[in-house]
Amino acid sequence: MGMEAKATALVGLIVEELLYGFSILLFSATTWILVTDKAPNHANNLMIVIAGVLFILSTAHMSVVVPWLYEGFITSPVDPNTFFGSSTSPYVTAKDVIYILETLLAETFLVYRCYVVWQKKLLVVPFIIIDGASLTIGIWLIVNVAQSGLAFHNKVTHGLFVAVYVLILFTNLVSTGLLSYKVWTVERSAPPSCRGLLGPSLEVILECGVIYSLCLIIVVLTANLTASGLNITINMVGQMIPITFYAGLLRVRMSRCATDGGVAMSTWRPHGPQQDAPIEIHISNASEERRDTSEQTKCKESSDSSSV
Repeated sequence: MGMEAKATALVGLIVEELLYGFSILLFSATTWILVTDKAPNHANNLMIVIAGVLFILSTAHMSVVVPWLYEGFITSPVDPNTFFGSSTSPYVTAKDVIYILETLLAETFLVYRCYVVWQKKLLVVPFIIIDGASLTIGIWLIVNVAQSGLAFHNKVTHGLFVAVYVLILFTNLVSTGLLSYKVWTVERSAPPSCRGLLGPSLEVILECGVIYSLCLIIVVLTANLTASGLNITINMVGQMIPITFYAGLLRVRMSRCATDGGVAMSTWRPHGPQQDAPIEIHISNASEERRDTSEQTKCKESSDSSSV
């Protein structure tokens, strides 16, 4: 026997509160690292904006869920199971809209990363079309469910809901695969002195993609098993989106800090007629800087092409 609607609503709030607390910690660390970066650039400013918007949306989601539960358990004259099984409440519409905005922002950023790495507009056009279709269907679902109040009990509505998440899952898997493949090929084609510097970025891309994909799969499975279970999974995924973003960004920054600071790895003099010029090897910002101009250019091209 499945959980009642009031039980899933309460469990969903507990899960979201725990994840939101962890999200605050990661957001604070992410903001501090980006703001105190010694070499601020356009990418840092973009990351700060995205992190801030995700934090605002996750906070807004929490701010909507709490009064929704208060109304269902305390002030509403309707039975809690009936109240939480319906979607006519404006709080339900608000939290669904917030979740769609979070998902759209995450997918847009993922497509943007693909464009930055590959520099091919035609490659991201299918993803833009899929995201646009997902957004359109999602908005229609919110309006339809809010008017009917049946919370995905209708077969057509339920089918469209699953289709939206399948499209989002497809976009995430393909985009993650393209990003990983590009970073892998760039690292293999880089000079020997630069290899291994892009490994942490590849790991972060794969880890974040797998975590987010698992969350989407859980939502699809829950929707097929019980509609009330979405009270838990939607709240969970709504907080996992910013957490995945913060954690991935922190992993990349920490791996770069480990090789930053311009620490001299070796100083040596070549044998031959040009013994006057020592060659110093430094590692800074995921690229190995040398006085050998050609190799320095290749290292920087490898690092820039894989940066997000």
